[in-house]
Amino acid sequence: MKNVYLIQPTNMLSGAIYLPYSIGTVAAYCWQFADIKAAYRLQPLLFLKEEPEKLLESIRAPFIVGFSSYIWNIEYNLRLAALLKEKYPDCVIAFGGPQIPEDLTCLTENPQIDLLMYGEGEETFCGILRALNGAMPLSAVPNIAYREHGEPKATLKAPPGDVYSFPSPYTGGYFDDILADPRLRDVHFHTIVETNRGCPYKCLYCSWGDNDAPLRKISMDRVKKDLEWSAAHKVEYCMCADANFGIFPRDEEIIDYVIALKEKYGYPHKFEII
Repeated sequence: MKNVYLIQPTNMLSGAIYLPYSIGTVAAYCWQFADIKAAYRLQPLLFLKEEPEKLLESIRAPFIVGFSSYIWNIEYNLRLAALLKEKYPDCVIAFGGPQIPEDLTCLTENPQIDLLMYGEGEETFCGILRALNGAMPLSAVPNIAYREHGEPKATLKAPPGDVYSFPSPYTGGYFDDILADPRLRDVHFHTIVETNRGCPYKCLYCSWGDNDAPLRKISMDRVKKDLEWSAAHKVEYCMCADANFGIFPRDEEIIDYVIALKEKYGYPHKFEII
């Protein structure tokens, strides 16, 4: 089986750190499918922002490494990717996340990157895995860019999927090993919860307005289970990552549920709407 690594380097502040929600959602989506499970082995999610050389020691025989890139980790990711490419030249390096520009500059300026992913990552990364396993050519995977005969090439854009029934990384167990790691016993973990995704507005200063993602609900069942997972695991701080929390009438029910969890578990101490 081919080894897959997902990396979302995150800063630890005052002994607290966010669980790597973005790569967790990608893992939960992809590994629900039998063909992915049969062809690929998901390795531990990597999210601690250690020295790149040290983190490199945690990676063994990678087939593909996916990076989730933001303004606070893009330079780190580029450095780690260069080290990976030097040590494992046949490894496929894929970059996604809000920090990836829509043009092809990340490919033209960074030879260590093989693939770019635009927009939401779950379906796109799953398509890449299937293409690299021979199910289809890379050119058939929407919302990516890659090199063909040495020249950067972008595939067609496609709208993001309906996230209503996307599986949860929390209840799917994708963070269990992190919580059980004895090296992290004194760390306070923060969680990110989505109740919807996308935005109906087109504000130029906001990444939501720039990605043409329609507003879509996540199932209430998953929302409540994610919130209860956070409370049951004594997560003090839970951030709601919706661009427009409060836009749906059901959001009042969600707030009532957070209050009920606080009364039952004593957590979260803070539920913040960004």
